[in-house]
Amino acid sequence: MSELLIAAGVKKFIVYGGAGAIHPLVKIFDIVVPTWGIREEGTSYHYLPSDVVPKPSEKVVKILNKELSYAAQKLGVQLHTGGIWTTDAIFRETRDKVRKYSSMNVLAVDMESTALMSVAMYRDVDLGVALIVTDELHGETWKIHHDSAKATKVEEEVTKALFKALTKI
Repeated sequence: MSELLIAAGVKKFIVYGGAGAIHPLVKIFDIVVPTWGIREEGTSYHYLPSDVVPKPSEKVVKILNKELSYAAQKLGVQLHTGGIWTTDAIFRETRDKVRKYSSMNVLAVDMESTALMSVAMYRDVDLGVALIVTDELHGETWKIHHDSAKATKVEEEVTKALFKALTKI
């Protein structure tokens, strides 16, 4: 999809989604803004050599951090910036990998971020990512949220913040 939008002239992107926490400091409903990524998906290798670390636009990350910090404060959740692990193998986040990547200060796991960051780097467009933590994989058991009212509130506030951010990139 991003390739089609880029071909149509779009030069600025904010990606919004969910992620699983793999670092013990990251909790359900926290917000993660990735600043680099570990690739375990296939798409990114069509855009960047394997030794290149995918990263979002620094300009967009700065704007996201500013706008999302207000939302996080209002919601009583934490805003984290750092590494993301992207895999296209759903439910294959093994304990060994969670421990390994967490020890490397990777915050969360998702299924799209590094692929989209790689496309953006290759095509020289601005892109940032904002993720709401939906579950925790760093404990002894898988922990998922059971508070749909809080989830709705977090999604509403983050969405408002992202619309503000869009006007500034």
